[in-house]
Amino acid sequence: TILVTLFSWLTYLYIHEMNMRRQTFYALEEERESLALAIESGNTFAWRFQNDCLQFKNSFWKSINMKNVPLSVEKFTNFIHPDYRETFKHHWQEIFIQGTHAIELLCDFTGDGYQWWELRSSTMESVSGQQRTTGLILNINEHKKREQELTNRKCYSIILAKGRDVV
Repeated sequence: TILVTLFSWLTYLYIHEMNMRRQTFYALEEERESLALAIESGNTFAWRFQNDCLQFKNSFWKSINMKNVPLSVEKFTNFIHPDYRETFKHHWQEIFIQGTHAIELLCDFTGDGYQWWELRSSTMESVSGQQRTTGLILNINEHKKREQELTNRKCYSIILAKGRDVV
């Protein structure tokens, strides 16, 4: 009877553990799908640094109508406006320090002109003990346009206010 009880208890624990794993897997899968949907519905795209290359998700390449190819840091730098390349190179050296980093860059991925992009990165130690760098790239061009419009309006208001003071 002790063996039967022990076997029953172990069977119960095994079944319970399998159910917990299944629930965790479903919750994780649901979270992944929600995150992917949220990212792909906007101008936000995931990337990772692997084999000395920036590897962007397919949705990024589709958004700029280009073929999906891993980019070396040098090739990625070629898309950046010349005025921002040195800033990027300095930033790139820092991203391998654990933590999160972000930089705003003017990039031209399509040949249609430069747009504002924000490159976010996170570097952490993986479960296997290796350093892992992943991130997001966001098209922030519309945000920057609105920001510039507000700045222009504010400057115009100040000029108008000073003009009234002179009269």
